[in-house]
Amino acid sequence: AAVKTSGMNAETRGSLIYSDSYGGLKYRLGIERFANLTKLVRRDLYTDTADIQTDEIQRIRPNKYIENQLTTKLEYSLSKDTAIQLSGLFAWIYVDADIDINSRDFIEQTHNRDTITLDWHRDQWELSGDITHQVNQANHLKVLFISNRAASNDQTWKVSHELGGDMLSYELPRDYVSSENVLRGNWSYTLNNQHTFDSGAEIAINQFDEHLQFISHDDAPYHSTEINDIEEKRYELFGSYNYAVSPRLNLQSSLVYERSTMDVFTDFMLVDDINEQAEKYTSRSFSYLKPRLNIRYDYSDLVQLRFNYERTVSQLDLRDFVPEFNRDETRLEETNPDLKPEVRDELSFSIEKQLQENDGSITITPYYHDITDLIVEVPLSEYSGDGNIDSGKEYGVKFET
Repeated sequence: AAVKTSGMNAETRGSLIYSDSYGGLKYRLGIERFANLTKLVRRDLYTDTADIQTDEIQRIRPNKYIENQLTTKLEYSLSKDTAIQLSGLFAWIYVDADIDINSRDFIEQTHNRDTITLDWHRDQWELSGDITHQVNQANHLKVLFISNRAASNDQTWKVSHELGGDMLSYELPRDYVSSENVLRGNWSYTLNNQHTFDSGAEIAINQFDEHLQFISHDDAPYHSTEINDIEEKRYELFGSYNYAVSPRLNLQSSLVYERSTMDVFTDFMLVDDINEQAEKYTSRSFSYLKPRLNIRYDYSDLVQLRFNYERTVSQLDLRDFVPEFNRDETRLEETNPDLKPEVRDELSFSIEKQLQENDGSITITPYYHDITDLIVEVPLSEYSGDGNIDSGKEYGVKFET
């Protein structure tokens, strides 16, 4: 198949999958090409207090996203009680865009035209799998792993189109590598039809290494280089219990202990009228207990009542600790090295009513969240960005159909 957008060359897309089996082995191989072509047009008009137009900015962005994938999956039964499964993926991703920006100042009678070019490329792979073993009718073991890596090379630059010719305004070369490695094991035990238990442990190591430069030709000499080396190690112990009290009443509870360590190293260098260099290293640890209790009661064949309490802890994205580039203001956004996860104690009560006439349902859920370390936009050293405030509350009612 082919995909096309006005003013852009057509791109092919499609997929091919082959699967077969041999003895106890099942396998599948796939290849896919995905293409997404878009053209975005945005026009901003500005007026003064007398409703007289002062400025106009028009942005036209033809954008091309191409992703090529190779995938594979293997399933093999080692015995009647033991099975292994492996999955693999390799992908090449490309983003190409030319953002044409036309700015008019009706008061000063000026017109500026700039082009921002994005030439981004990423190679990524992932390997995952699990081994399951049925010890006996009551005991079941499972080990799971995930390993992935993405290497990106993003090139961004801006050209100003002036009467004297095209002038390079700035360059923003960015290289970064992100990786994740997870190992998880769990044991499931079924005592009888009423009582089941599940417990296990998980370890995860996430890394993000970045080399970012900002080279300004408008304010030359100006050349900043920021090197970020970030690592998160997370350990988790968990256990859950399910009790089928009766055919109508079910109780489920769980408890998770999570401990994580976040190490952030930043090396900043600036070549300007004067040369500057600064290094900063921070290491922080977090520990949380995350309980959960769910009670489900079938009041009738058509009405179900549910009560739920759960403590959730947000997962910090390692990219939160590296600066993003603000194209409108031509600067790197400030980051917050002291950002902490957001913790929520969530209470809810749901009433679900089945609708016989159309096999649908309607659910009403009042909820209340007590929040610690709420993540909001806060003032930082020079600008503003994500940060924490001590506490917050959220409550409301959800309607679902």
